[in-house]
Amino acid sequence: MSTLNFLIKRSPLLIINFIVFTKIAVAQVSVSGPTCVNTGIQYQYTISGNWNTSTNMNWCLTGGVISGTSNTCKNGTPVVSILVVWNSGITSGVVSLNSSIGNATLNVTIVPALQPGTINAASKTQNINYNSIPGAINCSVATNGSCFPSYSYQWQQSLNSVNWTSIPSQTSQNLSVTSPLTQTTYYRRMVTETISSSVDYSDIATVYVYPQLVSSIAPTSKTINYNSGSGQLTNTRSGGNGTYTYQWQ
Repeated sequence: MSTLNFLIKRSPLLIINFIVFTKIAVAQVSVSGPTCVNTGIQYQYTISGNWNTSTNMNWCLTGGVISGTSNTCKNGTPVVSILVVWNSGITSGVVSLNSSIGNATLNVTIVPALQPGTINAASKTQNINYNSIPGAINCSVATNGSCFPSYSYQWQQSLNSVNWTSIPSQTSQNLSVTSPLTQTTYYRRMVTETISSSVDYSDIATVYVYPQLVSSIAPTSKTINYNSGSGQLTNTRSGGNGTYTYQWQ
């Protein structure tokens, strides 16, 4: 602000003060982009402000790297935006912009990767007889994967723990097997975080099925005289868990 004084010779003497306001333009910049992010995914951050090709600009990251590089900073020629991949193992990050026309920062919350849940110890291994139904397989809830996560579950089964198929209508947190098993079967839960479309799998539950119990008697028939002993009958058995009890009838 400046003041100019002018003296005007009149009668009576009058002094008029002219006040001139000078507006000083202040250049500003700002950074915009996602403020809640997942690790390992590429995000774009954009600058806004009165900058041009001669503006000196320095982007720097805390907790992430410039996508496609291992660099945490990008200097020199101005760019409209940068692509960032955030690191795992931390919960917060910062995008910083220092330039010849102003500075700006943007704080970011980093969400851990999707945790699909863990099958509890009692469910992890079961041993059942041939053509029997196993007990329920329980798994903890999924966590993380998005700032406002939403999960869908799908249980899967396999006969070799390599090739998996989804079990129809089994989309709950825990699994209740409804059909008897005749061979060892493996189970896992597929989790989809529907906001980020991240997919992961629980650990594996194994249901071991004992071989079918087979029992035979020899000889299968015998002819004897009236009021005579039958002689020895021999039982041969296999399958089951290998421990047997007997009751002749």
